[in-house]
Amino acid sequence: MIYCCTTLSAGGVGSKTTAPQLFSDGVHLMATSPCIGAGTNVVTGTDIFGNAWANPPSMGCAEWSSATAVTKPQIKLTGAPVGFTVGNAAYIGQPPFYLSWLKDGLPLSDNGHFSFTQTANLVVTGVSFADAGNYQLVVSNALGLATSPAVPLTIHCVDIAGINPK
Repeated sequence: MIYCCTTLSAGGVGSKTTAPQLFSDGVHLMATSPCIGAGTNVVTGTDIFGNAWANPPSMGCAEWSSATAVTKPQIKLTGAPVGFTVGNAAYIGQPPFYLSWLKDGLPLSDNGHFSFTQTANLVVTGVSFADAGNYQLVVSNALGLATSPAVPLTIHCVDIAGINPK
């Protein structure tokens, strides 16, 4: 094998035995990846995202880009007071980053119920039926923006005297 980046020795021309430092999506390269600019310059065309290859190109299926990418956030319930957080989304690109949260496609702002709306971890104090919906993190930099996949919050109620949830 030639031009491989793996912690196990693949041998061959241009191969590296260091971790490739992939983003959590397993495809994008982190800015510190040893694979950036370490490929062979015989490639033509574009990478899997349609980006032009650098010269020399990166190893792998995607060229490093300073544009943003973001993963799907997760919802975590909190107690005392009851509420939830939406976060743990990872993002990459060229800093500085600007972050904002959307609920059902509309921007959120800090208002006592929603807090940290301009950070990677949205905090919601108290829960009401109005909180049900789809939450997304928008990450932007000077080169553009990326919006995370939506994470839905569904609220189920249980009649304490009943047997089945409603």
